[in-house]
Amino acid sequence: MVQNIGALRSGDQDAVKSDIAAVVEVAHRAGAIVKVILETALLEDNQKVNASILAKLAGADFVKTSTGFGPSGATTRDVELIRLAVGPEMGGESLGRNPYARRSE
Repeated sequence: MVQNIGALRSGDQDAVKSDIAAVVEVAHRAGAIVKVILETALLEDNQKVNASILAKLAGADFVKTSTGFGPSGATTRDVELIRLAVGPEMGGESLGRNPYARRSE
């Protein structure tokens, strides 16, 4: 799912979190995982961190940087910010590759 960018940018964190949580509830009940796409090219660094934390708090399984339709792709800084925000236990993906996904043990 793509996060609600408008709500995030306007500061409505409750709307962002509840939107993700609603999708997570339905998806997990059906045995599916949830990947939240941030569209990092449209966000400031603090918004990227907040979006990542909200996705984690809402129960998402992965955070992705972008859909590939934004004005630019993900940067190394984007990946670093997301990883710092969600920690090593949550999966993550950068468009076209998976540099920081959970590792199989």
